Amino acid sequence: MLASIRFISQCGFGLATDARVSHRSARSRSGHRNMILTCRSTVDFDSGNYGRGRYRGLEIALSTGTSGRYEAEDMAAAGDPGDILVHAHLICKLRGGMSPGVDDCFLVTACRVASRDADRFMEQFGRAAAYMRNQAGFVRARLFENVDDEADLRFVNVAQWRCTDDFVAAFNAPEFKSIVAGGFEYSSEILVAHRIMIGN
Repeated sequence: MLASIRFISQCGFGLATDARVSHRSARSRSGHRNMILTCRSTVDFDSGNYGRGRYRGLEIALSTGTSGRYEAEDMAAAGDPGDILVHAHLICKLRGGMSPGVDDCFLVTACRVASRDADRFMEQFGRAAAYMRNQAGFVRARLFENVDDEADLRFVNVAQWRCTDDFVAAFNAPEFKSIVAGGFEYSSEILVAHRIMIGN
């Protein structure tokens, strides 16, 4: 699976940054599955070696293709100089013990990892994933890797949780902190988001 992920600097959806409304699945004319997330700044937790996200929203377009460079034809062009558009491959999928719900939250980790550190990142991610998938409220996660292995933003992890309290408890646990101790640069960011409605 391929994806285009746009990190949006300004909230361009006509909604307040912390708005939460019902969501519905949407497909473009070409059959790509699109999802829009609005980021929240009100969740209090220790982000450890990661910085707190500065982006206001995300647009994620998924394709079932398996090779080549994918760009969703219905994705709006990045209109702000602060936007980042990432073209990525899905490299890991995780499932937890919970079924997806309409009010689920998303913990999005945007990782700036040098090529020389990619293997170390994957080893740490594997240990963190093994811990997270058994935590209360964890629904699923997808890890994407930029198709440009020299890109500044190398990995994007999109983890779906039943509620913010669940992931905050898991993230703040000493066991998890020991797994990610050392971590990566503070230029990597964690964003907390919810889906918003698109289409009619």
